[in-house]
Amino acid sequence: MARTSSPHPATARAFDWDEHNVAKLEKRGIRPHDVEAVHGNNPRYRRNKRTATATWLMIGRDDGGRSLVIGILWRDENDRILRAITGWHE
Repeated sequence: MARTSSPHPATARAFDWDEHNVAKLEKRGIRPHDVEAVHGNNPRYRRNKRTATATWLMIGRDDGGRSLVIGILWRDENDRILRAITGWHE
């Protein structure tokens, strides 16, 4: 069976948020609007290690100028919804 490639995360339209990923990011001082700001501020994207849960790393600045690295994966490729699962200050 041929594997189709996933869309690039820059094409995402929204993020999936629930109490689990919000709480995990908040432990590192990152809030959902910080993640969405990075996405909107022309970040760099890098494929993550094959063994990690996050398939992409989104690297950029939030609206306050903080440099963040956010681990993301596709929650729904068809609807272009990403899920942020980890993050840290660069």
